[in-house]
Amino acid sequence: MVQYRSVVMGNNGSVASAHPLASLAGLKILMKGGNAFDASVATNAVLAVTQPPFCGIGGDIFALIWSNKEEKVDFLNGSGRSGKNASIKTFTENGLTQIPSKGFYPMTIPGCVDGWHTLLEKYGTMELHDLLQDAIYYAEKGFPVSHILSSLIQDDVSLKFSTTSISEYSTTSEIFLPNNKIPMPGEILIQKNLAETLKIIAKEGRDAFYSGCIAEEISNYLEENNAILNQNDFKNHSSNWGDPISTEYQGYTIYDTPPNTQGIIALSMLNILEGYNLKNYGPASADRIHLFTEAKKLAYEERDKYITDPSFTKIPVDKILSRESAILKRNMIYRLSVFI
Repeated sequence: MVQYRSVVMGNNGSVASAHPLASLAGLKILMKGGNAFDASVATNAVLAVTQPPFCGIGGDIFALIWSNKEEKVDFLNGSGRSGKNASIKTFTENGLTQIPSKGFYPMTIPGCVDGWHTLLEKYGTMELHDLLQDAIYYAEKGFPVSHILSSLIQDDVSLKFSTTSISEYSTTSEIFLPNNKIPMPGEILIQKNLAETLKIIAKEGRDAFYSGCIAEEISNYLEENNAILNQNDFKNHSSNWGDPISTEYQGYTIYDTPPNTQGIIALSMLNILEGYNLKNYGPASADRIHLFTEAKKLAYEERDKYITDPSFTKIPVDKILSRESAILKRNMIYRLSVFI
């Protein structure tokens, strides 16, 4: 699914995101004197309202940050951890031979809200309360449904990409299927409960989500549905700072997010493609598409083989991003091409 991009520009800076209302919210923060980190939180919060399939306070957050003061690129890992009880024994005792892709068993702690808090604590200049106001407004008063969101809801209801649907749960169907109908582009979508949750976070901060009333309500719901996560898992959650990974591409240093994220895939693909003069390939030529596809396949093969939680497994990042590895992968593409 291709998301549309919206860039808004002003005298105080520019903001790019996947929704115009989110970009506008970020620009408004810049116009009020906030910095880029303040604006990013305001933007992300509105995306949580307008792009529910992609972003949200029930998900994670990762950030690559350039600090002029420190003159370095910083990395914030706001991913949610698994619950303490998420063990092989727990799964096997419940008749599972693998972790399911849906439902309550594979759930991790939502890291987004703590990520906002951690980012602002180190780099922000404004209070979270002020940065969430646009998100609260669009959740409470509503926003026009985009063509993409309407289409995604349609796909979900028709089980196009999944075996479960939002229509199966009253907590989601009441919001995204008002009057049991798929909202059409331009119709106003209101999310009252999300607005109230954001108001509590704006007033009480991240603790409301991880140890306060929100955490308690989530934990009670999870317990009723025999989920692995519990309230202690929420209380023990925290984001962490780390070093980004990088590679050199045609004289430029390209940074990305390290494992446990998938950022290494993009860097690996760049290393492979650096060995080709892409000017010789037409923008939509069969050769260009073939080259990009094979590079992506090789990079994703390494993702599936190596990428996991680095707290438990040593991941050979330097080997994956080495020039020797890139040469070997290019040779594989050549050999594959011979047989096409």
